Amino acid sequence: EGASSAAAAAASDRRGDARLLLRDGDGRHMLVWHAAIEAPSTRGEAGSEAPPPPPPLERLRLFCTRRPAPVWAVVLCRGGHFAAAVYTLPSSAASEESLKPLAHRCFHRYVTRRKAGGRQSVADASKSIKSAGSSIRRHNEAMLAKEVRDLISSWLPTHLAQAALIWVHAPGPANTALLFGGQGPLRKADPRVRGVPFTTQRPTLGETSRVVLQLSRTELLEPQEAAELQRAPQAEDAPRRAALEREAEAAASAAARQLGEERRGAAEAEA
Repeated sequence: EGASSAAAAAASDRRGDARLLLRDGDGRHMLVWHAAIEAPSTRGEAGSEAPPPPPPLERLRLFCTRRPAPVWAVVLCRGGHFAAAVYTLPSSAASEESLKPLAHRCFHRYVTRRKAGGRQSVADASKSIKSAGSSIRRHNEAMLAKEVRDLISSWLPTHLAQAALIWVHAPGPANTALLFGGQGPLRKADPRVRGVPFTTQRPTLGETSRVVLQLSRTELLEPQEAAELQRAPQAEDAPRRAALEREAEAAASAAARQLGEERRGAAEAEA
């Protein structure tokens, strides 16, 4: 939620990481979520190449100084629980209690098999189940799908049209199909759609606000913390390199033994 000028700045842009470690011109280190400041698209109009995005620290500066503040939407769907909310990003540090949504809705339907576990639709795909509970769960799944799709479809020309980013967490094939399937209202090709890059709890209004606050915050680091993070990739690679070296040595030893046995066999045959 604050960064100095990008002039004379350096950045560590590790694409495989969920968060970026950045260093500004004053030598301060900070962590930001990569997906929050990532450029919306790498393609230009009519399939032409778009200009390269600015450096990560410049993208962070633009994000922090954007006026009016951008609007973010959050959609969470898991285990029969659904929560969606639209927020205007706070201009300064805020708590979950002070963050007010522009619009929000939450649904819950009994769709999971309590003892066996899993969604009823997933169980139906592998075997035929004809119990009273399964019939209720099938009905609830259909109702949940209708409620979710009707809500998001009604938001498409209004709240979602205003959203700069749409954060989605819908793990599992059933939840993904609910939002992105043939009748799903969202499209994965939409460059605004981003996956929530961390573990979320049960979908609730409070959880959507927590997601927004966590993604929009910049974490300032002490020099020692930044140094430890910069050393981490090398430390993680060391065991991997050692394992690869051990495998190579074992393979070379096995090949040497096999060659020795072949030579001994050839010598005995000549004798």
